[in-house]
Amino acid sequence: MVTGLQSQVFDDMNAILQQAAANGVQITFVFFDFLLASWYSINNNVQMGGRTNWITDSNMRSALINNVIVPVLQQYASNPNVR
Repeated sequence: MVTGLQSQVFDDMNAILQQAAANGVQITFVFFDFLLASWYSINNNVQMGGRTNWITDSNMRSALINNVIVPVLQQYASNPNVR
């Protein structure tokens, strides 16, 4: 179950956007790629893929939307360097 983002995520995104603004660059954040629903593997103790249930399970999908997507959109929706 997705419970939220670590505080460092916003720190990193803020740093990226600060550099983008200083250099006239616009950023498009990508939340997911096709590997989200692929077979899972472990890489450096991190699970890669195997998250089909984030899409198919309505409770997990709602948690993902409410705890990740909405906070990011609320934080950066008005940032001129985010496309």
